[in-house]
Amino acid sequence: MNTRTRKEFSFAVVLALVGSLLPGIVSASSGYVSGRLMFFNNQGNYCENDGRDCSGARYPASQYRVNRAVRDAKVYVHRTSDNAIIGQGVSDSSGFFTVYWYSPGNDNVSGNVIWRGEHKDGRFALKTSSGGKWTLWSYPRTLANGATTNFGSLVWGSSALPHSLANLYDGAERMWRDALRYSNRMRSRFTNVQIRAFNSTACPTSCAYGASKRIIIDSANSAYMPQSRVMHEMGHIADYVSKPRRVYVNYTRDGTNTWSMQTPEYASASFTEGLATFYGDTALYWSRNSEPLSCLSTGACLRLSQNNVESSSGRRSSCSSGEERWALTVDRYLRDVYDTTNEPFDSNSEPFYRFFETIARFGDGYGNRGKNEPYKSSLFGLIITVDDKDGRSIRDFRAHMEGLTGRSTYGNYSRNCYPAGD
Repeated sequence: MNTRTRKEFSFAVVLALVGSLLPGIVSASSGYVSGRLMFFNNQGNYCENDGRDCSGARYPASQYRVNRAVRDAKVYVHRTSDNAIIGQGVSDSSGFFTVYWYSPGNDNVSGNVIWRGEHKDGRFALKTSSGGKWTLWSYPRTLANGATTNFGSLVWGSSALPHSLANLYDGAERMWRDALRYSNRMRSRFTNVQIRAFNSTACPTSCAYGASKRIIIDSANSAYMPQSRVMHEMGHIADYVSKPRRVYVNYTRDGTNTWSMQTPEYASASFTEGLATFYGDTALYWSRNSEPLSCLSTGACLRLSQNNVESSSGRRSSCSSGEERWALTVDRYLRDVYDTTNEPFDSNSEPFYRFFETIARFGDGYGNRGKNEPYKSSLFGLIITVDDKDGRSIRDFRAHMEGLTGRSTYGNYSRNCYPAGD
């Protein structure tokens, strides 16, 4: 496929200004490089063609296991002799790019095209596990002075050997393109997020750290599970930057220190995880879809009740033991508030951006409905302790959503097992 990948920790940065400032004194060569960035898409969580509802699904099966465009990525031209950058541009929504390059001298130049998994607008960037730069690069070609050198389609990965970093970038770009960018709050706050790949020692199942805007993806295999890995973790960052706070999540209610979509958790944990999952789900299934599925899989989600976000369990008497504390229950309530496929009790269809604005309405203090409700501040704020593991819950979100819109969501709430919280 004429492409290569390597880690790049340092390189010479060339600001090619001398020749333009002193024309006729310093000889220079220049031209354009064009082409198209592509990758072999191996990500799961697509909407399978097996009779399920794929209306409003943003990732149909036709996009799976085929070459796809690398969208909206920064593109660089490197000079082969010293690895210096001699041009920079971006790919468009179809992967096409045209980059102007400049180099001292008046001869043709050997150069290659690279990209690093950096979003063109600085929304996020792929990093190594230690924070270094990944570089995905083509083989060099002769760049013709005064002309355009077309590299054609540069494809990273194949059906036999998919490229994990290219797939990880696409999952993140899809999350931004099909979900987060529709919020003004995210357009102003979701910036400079680091997605570090890969480090299962630091985080065995992928993690997000809001204050540092850092995501850790555990393994290359997780690059093929966008819904429950990179999209979910970006959902956590989106939650945090909507209203920065102290972060408290305790998963030990069932005696373990882990969680799943169907384990009874403290309400602060089920809300945090359910909200991040909802944000990721929305990137794949917009409001008019009647069968949104959510799962941890490198393939299509199976059509099981535990994967169906639309399968509300009903009132508490018909719910499983502890279901009111599931992250899945939170996800289902949020989906019912968002979707336009209304059941008899579901007359709400709030726009996606409103969920971020609702988070912003949480109070600044430690009291009920506050962003730091799980904590207690004493001695003039010098001592901070945890006193309410069910604080900052989906119940608080519901109150803030209803205060923002003036519309009740009680029907959604009661038909989804009365999610826990205080």
